[in-house]
Amino acid sequence: MVGLLAPLPARQPVMIIAVTYLGSEAEAISHYAEFLAIPSLMQDVKARPYPELNEMLNGQAEYGYRRVMKGSSFLPPLTVDYAESLFDDLLDFHKRVPDAANSAILLEWINPRKNMLVGQRDTAFPNRGKLLNFAIGTTWTDPANDTVCREWAREMGAKGRREVEKSQRGDDVDAVTKEGSAEYVNYDCE
Repeated sequence: MVGLLAPLPARQPVMIIAVTYLGSEAEAISHYAEFLAIPSLMQDVKARPYPELNEMLNGQAEYGYRRVMKGSSFLPPLTVDYAESLFDDLLDFHKRVPDAANSAILLEWINPRKNMLVGQRDTAFPNRGKLLNFAIGTTWTDPANDTVCREWAREMGAKGRREVEKSQRGDDVDAVTKEGSAEYVNYDCE
């Protein structure tokens, strides 16, 4: 997962990358050696039980906030320009609405290989193919910001949809992925 956010307490924009590996801690470190060699502000590499992994961003979801989640999908690889534009959009939103500085964009990079073994319409859970989840977590406190925050989330969801639909038209995209939805159905979609 890649998270674009400005976490507490500093509120400085960062990219958080959480990787997982099904195996020993030593195997994971070896597997991700090149990635771990990239300079970073912090690295916290260790074996974790799933409940701990699943709770890692709970601090960003404190009680008392107003929230809206929107979702879309993305088709890797992301272009550098598109990835930078997502981060720029988030930082601009934080500047325009400081009350929403706890908002984040999450890109879930989960290998779709197993999902693609099942046809697009073979189960109650479609959206097979190489599309991955893109979540927009908009968080604020002041009711006066309800409209601007909800609109920003909708705009970001629409931006994701446009990018996926453009990517799905490529000649190198498989038929299952071409049929996929540019929505992340866990969240309020259009």
